[in-house]
Amino acid sequence: MYKTVVVIGRTGSGKGSVASLLEEKGFRHISASSEVKRDVVARRLPESHEYYKSTCRLSRIELGNDIFGRYCANAATQWRMQGTATDVVIEGLRHPEEIQYMKDKFGASILWIDADDDVRYERVRGRKRDLDGDNISREFFSAIDLEDRGVDQPEYANRLDDCKALADVVIKNNGTRNDLREKVDSLSAFLGIEGVSRSKER
Repeated sequence: MYKTVVVIGRTGSGKGSVASLLEEKGFRHISASSEVKRDVVARRLPESHEYYKSTCRLSRIELGNDIFGRYCANAATQWRMQGTATDVVIEGLRHPEEIQYMKDKFGASILWIDADDDVRYERVRGRKRDLDGDNISREFFSAIDLEDRGVDQPEYANRLDDCKALADVVIKNNGTRNDLREKVDSLSAFLGIEGVSRSKER
């Protein structure tokens, strides 16, 4: 049976690292951010944080709050029909209706990746992206974090606090990549891949 894992969490928590570790186990990676970028490019808008946010919201208003979940599900289904992938890890969904869609469509396992605020901020400062980078202030980081959580935001905005409530497993990621690898390995039985241990929180 095909396995679908959805990796979610706040900015800088290590979602991409978990997805890459699952790739090492044979999963194929779908990034929800890439689906948002596709919409930005299709609308011929600049690729910046503000346009990513506005396009994401507009797409949900026009097509439903689960739209990026459906986009990712379509990509997974296409790969499976073509025989190019069976097990898929989807990283970066940010709305509970997207998460619920993946549960209903594929019976997906949902992993929430957690890390302390100071750890996440330092990771983000080391990145080279529009939102990220050495010049990002702690105030701006905190403001974007609140938006992503859905605090005082409209229904069609990102709502990570509500996404967390749908998680099957929480992984704490304050340490090294090797620490994270051990935690992902320990979930092997839960995910139906090689391994034996299983736990609600790591």
